[in-house]
Amino acid sequence: MKYSQRWRQTTLANRLLVVTSFLMAVATFCLAVASFYHYRTFQAQLTTMQEQAEAARKSANVAADQSQAVKDSAKAAKDSAASASTLTEQKRI
Repeated sequence: MKYSQRWRQTTLANRLLVVTSFLMAVATFCLAVASFYHYRTFQAQLTTMQEQAEAARKSANVAADQSQAVKDSAKAAKDSAASASTLTEQKRI
């Protein structure tokens, strides 16, 4: 007996079970593929976020260094002005 003949002799309920089982298997496979795709996407996003956080941390360090340089420059200018003031007063005397 050929496969097609056996299929035609199968009851409608059993045919529906075979078809729905096949559809469920295909749907499960599609969900597995989608889950893998989401996993890879989330991993890529995590890597990007970590790189951005590192860049922000470096930028904050540069800003802190620049702030310290400005403070040092202001202190040096203040000291220079005080020295100039002292020299000016010494010359007056």
